[in-house]
Amino acid sequence: MFALVVHDADRPPWRKAFAIRDCRIGAALDNDLVLDGTRRVSGVHARLVLKDGKYILVDMKSGSGTWVNNCKLNAPRVVKETDEIVIGELRIQIVTLAYEELVGRPLVARDRAEAELLAAIDGGDHASRLVYADWLEGHGDHPHAELLRLQHALDGQTDEAVIDAHTARMRELAASIDVPWRARLAKLPIENCPQFAFKCPQQWSELAPTSVEGERFCGSCRKTVYYCATIDEARQRAGDGSCVAIDLASPRWHGDMEPPFGERVCEACDLDVGVGLRDCPRCGARIVAEMMMVGELA
Repeated sequence: MFALVVHDADRPPWRKAFAIRDCRIGAALDNDLVLDGTRRVSGVHARLVLKDGKYILVDMKSGSGTWVNNCKLNAPRVVKETDEIVIGELRIQIVTLAYEELVGRPLVARDRAEAELLAAIDGGDHASRLVYADWLEGHGDHPHAELLRLQHALDGQTDEAVIDAHTARMRELAASIDVPWRARLAKLPIENCPQFAFKCPQQWSELAPTSVEGERFCGSCRKTVYYCATIDEARQRAGDGSCVAIDLASPRWHGDMEPPFGERVCEACDLDVGVGLRDCPRCGARIVAEMMMVGELA
C-alpha cells in the first residue's frame, strides 16, 4: 500500500492512496492518478510499478519528460521515498503506508457541499448517494462515482452473473481509492454475527456511525461492528467474538472467515489461514504445521 503526494504551487499538497502494483499517471481520466493537463502533463505520462518491494518509475514517452532529482528519466529507474519526482510542473512524493492504519483515518470533505452530502448519507438518505455520484463526476472523480453507482445497482439484484460482474468491477475500482472513503461509503455485509446462523441482514452502511472511525454500532445485537482492512484483522476480531465488515479491496478466499481462528498460521508470512487450504493464499507456502484438536486434525 502506498500513496502519491502531489505538490502544486497553486494549491495545498494532496494525496491519493493505492493498493495496486501498477499505477498509471497522467492527464487522461482513465489513469490511476489523474493530474492537471495544463501543468505540462501528458495524457499517459508515467507509470509507477511496485515489484519485489521496490518502486520502479517509467516515463511513457511524455512531452515534458519525467524527472528524478533533477535528472531526466531515459530508462526505468528504481526510486525511493526520499527522491523528488517531477512530472510536468508538479512534484510527486511516494509514501509507503501500512494498510491497516488507514482505516482509522477520518475522511476529510473537500468543501461544504461534499460534507453535507456525506452527512445526509450517514443519516440514511439513500437518494443522496446518487446525488453524490453526480457531484463526484462533476469534479472529475469518475472512479468514486462509478463505485457508488455500482453499489446502488446491486440493491435487490438477484442475477448471480450481474452480481459477480459488478463485484469484480468494484474491487478493481476500490484498489485505487483511499480506504477512509471506502470505509465511509461502503455497502458491505456484516460477517461473524452470532445472532444469525446464516447471514446477517444488516449492512455496514446501515449501521449507526460512532465517534471512532472504522467502528459502527448495530442496534439489533447491541454490539460494535469493526471495519477491517484485511482478512488478518477480520479473523483476529472474529476470534474475539466481534462482528466485522471486510474492506472491498481485501483479497478473499473460500472459507476465509470460518473458525477455528489462530490455529492454522502460515510460518512464512504469519497469515491466519483457517480451514480448507493446504497452501497459503498470500505467499503460496505449504501449511505444514497443523495443530491437533481433541481427537481430530485441525
